[in-house]
Amino acid sequence: MTNPAKRYLALSAPGMLVACAAQPPANPQAAGFLAGLFHGLIALGAVVAELVFPLRIYAYPNTGWTYDAGFIAGLCFSFLILAIALMPRIGGFLVRWH
Repeated sequence: MTNPAKRYLALSAPGMLVACAAQPPANPQAAGFLAGLFHGLIALGAVVAELVFPLRIYAYPNTGWTYDAGFIAGLCFSFLILAIALMPRIGGFLVRWH
């Protein structure tokens, strides 16, 4: 059996290293909720374009959780639009082979 203290040290070492990461100071002109919403909406196309062009799909630095909330909302909405657009094809495929 291993010593519990060694296990604790092994599990806490990565956490201590991550705690040393520095964040840039807050910038009022950084990307906010609406920019995150837009970046989330275009994220699927940006992933494809990223294969050819040097671009990033996530703005950094940003305002923090408000940008993240907008990005996730936009990404979910773009997946919803994609699912609605593909629904007739998927439904037709399932009905045809059912």
